[in-house]
Amino acid sequence: LCSAWRATIGAMEGRPVVRLCLVGFGSANKAFAEVLLERVGALPFEPEVVAVLTGRSGWLVAKEGASLDLSSALRAEKVQNLPGAQAGGLAQEDTIKLILQLRAEGRLDVLIEAIPTDHSSGEPALSFARAALQVGVSVVTANKAPVAIALKSLLELADRHGCRYLHESACMDGIPVFNMARKCLPHARISGFEGVLNSTTNVMLDCLERDATLSFAAALKVAQDMGIAEADPSADIDGWDAAVKCVCLAQALGIAPSATLQDVRPVEGIRGLDGAAVQKGLPKRFKLLCRGRREEGGAFSLAVTRELVEPSSPLHGVSGSSSCVTFFTDVLGPLTVVQTSPTTRDTGYGIFADLCEACEGLVSRSKAAGSA
Repeated sequence: LCSAWRATIGAMEGRPVVRLCLVGFGSANKAFAEVLLERVGALPFEPEVVAVLTGRSGWLVAKEGASLDLSSALRAEKVQNLPGAQAGGLAQEDTIKLILQLRAEGRLDVLIEAIPTDHSSGEPALSFARAALQVGVSVVTANKAPVAIALKSLLELADRHGCRYLHESACMDGIPVFNMARKCLPHARISGFEGVLNSTTNVMLDCLERDATLSFAAALKVAQDMGIAEADPSADIDGWDAAVKCVCLAQALGIAPSATLQDVRPVEGIRGLDGAAVQKGLPKRFKLLCRGRREEGGAFSLAVTRELVEPSSPLHGVSGSSSCVTFFTDVLGPLTVVQTSPTTRDTGYGIFADLCEACEGLVSRSKAAGSA
C-alpha cells in the first residue's frame, strides 16, 4: 500500500516512477541507498527498489505492485534476514533470468550493480550489464573491470537499445572524473593524464615515510587494519588495480578507445619497499603513478610506475587514502582533480549521480507526454 500510494503521489506530481534492482548490497550499494533516501524528495522521478540480489547474503524481490523498504534493508544484518527474503545467494544464470523476468513484467528500468568482480574477465558484472542493456535496462556500475574490458561495446549496446551505461564510481570513488570530461569539456581533446589512484599503496607509503624501521609487511598490516587493503592485496601492491584504472581512463576519455590491460607497460608495484628506502628519498616522495598519453598517429602509451615525485608536483601532497589525477588537454593548462580521504559515501554518491543521469531521458519523455 505504501508503494502504491507513493507511486500515485509521484504521478500526481508529474514524477515518473523509476524501478530499480540492486545487484549487490555491500558497502557501495548501502552507501548509495543512504544517499537516495536522503534526497528522494528532491528528485524529478520516484525511485522504487523492486529487488535486492546478492551472491551470498540472500535476495529479495518485491511483490508485484509493491517496492522494498530500503530503510529496513539498511538496518538488517543481511538481506536474507528481511521478511520474505530467500537465504543464500543467486547463481549468475539465475540472476540474469530474474533481471530479464523483471523487465518483461515492466518492473525494471535501471540496474544498480556493485559486486566483487574478476579483474581479468569482468565477470559476473559484465554478463549482468550485457543482459540488462540488451532489453533496454540502463546500468549504473561501481565496477572498473567491465569498463576496462568492454566499454565501447557496452556503450554501443546501450545506445542501440535506448538506455544508458554509466560508471562514475569505477574510478576515484565517484568524484566526477568521467562526467567532467563528458559534460564540462565540450570539444576539448584530452591528450593525457597522470595520477595517484590506488589508496592501499598510498596509505602504505605514508606509513613507511613516518617510520624508517617499518617493514613492508608491517605497513601492509596497517592498511588492512584500516579496512583499505584487501585480505589478498596483490592486485593493489603489484600495480594491477592501478593498471585497470589506467585502461578505464584511457577508454572513457578517448585517449585510447581500444586499450586493454595488456597495453599497460610497465606495470610496477611497491612490493618490497621498506621505511628506510622510502625515507631515503625525502623530500621527494614515492608514489605509484598511473599515466596515459595520446601519441602521434593514433598511438598511445599507458603505464603504472613507482616513482619519486618532486615537491613541485601536485601529486606530491597526495597523502593517505586520497587520490589525485591531472588531465592534459589542447585548450586548458593542466587540470587537477583531488579527492581527500574518501569514504564509501563518495562511492554511493557517484552511483546516485549516475542514476540521476540515467533517468534524464525518462523524465524528459514523461514531461513531453504530460504536455501533449
